[in-house]
Amino acid sequence: MRTTQVRGEVRVRARVVTASRDVPRDQIIGANDVELQDRELSGRLDPIFEISNVVGKRMQSSLRSGTIIENQDIARPYLVRRRKPVTLILRKGKMLISAAGIAQEDGAKMDRICVQNTSSGQEVYGRVVAKDTVEVTF
Repeated sequence: MRTTQVRGEVRVRARVVTASRDVPRDQIIGANDVELQDRELSGRLDPIFEISNVVGKRMQSSLRSGTIIENQDIARPYLVRRRKPVTLILRKGKMLISAAGIAQEDGAKMDRICVQNTSSGQEVYGRVVAKDTVEVTF
């Protein structure tokens, strides 16, 4: 049996999601901010292939027009913003109490964040459950 060694280079191309314009950090991505382009994937870790997987998400860092968008570039949008008012939902068993608070940090859905109760000044931790709403369980 004879063995032959062959050397070569493999190039992979695919239609991937790219920024159609410069997109700043923390912006929520709209349909006009992205497009599909046929691009070479060499050196790409985790490109995104569907526009629907990007629209409505938040940019983790600024991207220039034409840049391939990868999964590490996007995140869930913030529903709670630092130093902004929120509704605290305090839950213990079947008892439900609502209170006003000030978020101490940004948070996306299901993130655990610190909130200051405006009437007591006490800081509590809870989960972001909706826009400007944090649930605390005891």
